[in-house]
Amino acid sequence: VFIVPASATGVEWSIDSKGYVTAYTGTESVLTVPDEISGVTVKGIGEGAFENNTRIKEITLPETCTYIDNYAFKNCSNLHTINAPGVVTIKKEAFFRCRKLDYVNMSELTNLSQRCFMGAGKLNNLPVENFTLINQWAFSSSKITNITFPNVTTVYNNAFSNCRNLVEIS
Repeated sequence: VFIVPASATGVEWSIDSKGYVTAYTGTESVLTVPDEISGVTVKGIGEGAFENNTRIKEITLPETCTYIDNYAFKNCSNLHTINAPGVVTIKKEAFFRCRKLDYVNMSELTNLSQRCFMGAGKLNNLPVENFTLINQWAFSSSKITNITFPNVTTVYNNAFSNCRNLVEIS
């Protein structure tokens, strides 16, 4: 694990040899993850890297970041915006209980694992043009109102359970 020491802004990043950000230390509420940390290209966000961080409100990931691991942003209770244009895969509970999450920009996203947006209480829209797989409880208890996914081949049980505002799936 490589660690970039805190700069004048008080931000410290940790990244592993695979290019996954494994930890963040700082007080910033609006974050932009750099393309490279300690000479290693950022390819993903590691398991639990930002879990339980209540300071983050908005985060932008570089286009080189294609993967968000299990629990990466779990319980980030103030996170409302994520810009991740290169992300293809989101793993289990990555945004679980991000209750203020209302804007997600992930135009390359194709696969959603179990409970990845479960409890994202304000999420009502997500670009899904490229989705091929939606796993169990992926959107459970979210505010999704309508969703169209032309390329999905598999939707698992309970993917939209407790989505009380959902009126249309096509």
